[in-house]
Amino acid sequence: MVDCGDFSVMDDAEIMADVKDYCDADGNITRSHVHMLAMDDFYRSDNPAGKHVTGTTRINDRASMAGDGTPIWTPAGINVAVRIRGLGLMFLDVGMLDIEEDCDWIVDFSADRFHDWGPADFDALCAQFE
Repeated sequence: MVDCGDFSVMDDAEIMADVKDYCDADGNITRSHVHMLAMDDFYRSDNPAGKHVTGTTRINDRASMAGDGTPIWTPAGINVAVRIRGLGLMFLDVGMLDIEEDCDWIVDFSADRFHDWGPADFDALCAQFE
């Protein structure tokens, strides 16, 4: 949900994922690659039957396994980028992250330029529904 002051914008997302696991000779998973495609449907919460703005997101993640079998997620490249017709790429997350799943998804390391969504993304989305 995005708070636009007098109204909120909701996002219903449908996510499709392709997961490839890689195993060692004993059949233990050593790493995984996850490719996801999300279809985003944005609309005003006070008028769900009104205007809708759609977007798509492609997400690529990889995970290696810690000694105890816990996945350590290391998304790299474009982690999240919602492409909205007429607005272009928004909510861009680019670079590399190391994420510890067993520690409430805490980011241990980040590199590159964009990992925080800027106010301009939210303002542009809100402006579509004014």
